[in-house]
Amino acid sequence: MEQLYRTKLEDGLFPTRWSKAGEPLDRQYTVGASSDSGYEYLLKQYLMSGDTKALTQYLESINGIIQQLLYVTPTRELLYIASMNHQTVTHDFEHLACFLPGLLALGAHTIPDDRLSAKE
Repeated sequence: MEQLYRTKLEDGLFPTRWSKAGEPLDRQYTVGASSDSGYEYLLKQYLMSGDTKALTQYLESINGIIQQLLYVTPTRELLYIASMNHQTVTHDFEHLACFLPGLLALGAHTIPDDRLSAKE
């Protein structure tokens, strides 16, 4: 976990590929395959162990997802999470991204209010 905490993540987003040394290898971001568990386990790490670094990273990552990957369709106003490759958004929905609403609900229910800022 310490390697993850030391890694400079772009907007808190996890890239899809990492080196064996734990360094990001690309600038492709998603909440689907290759990244989904990373976001999920940050919150679980905090809830199970009280690891505040995991909570801080979780909050940074969720803010990055909301700021960079959250979109609403123009006609039907459907909310979805996109992916991004080198700052170019790809509007495709990955089936493994379906965990995100549950993760957000678990975080909203379990994270103490004093750990959340107005924008979170």
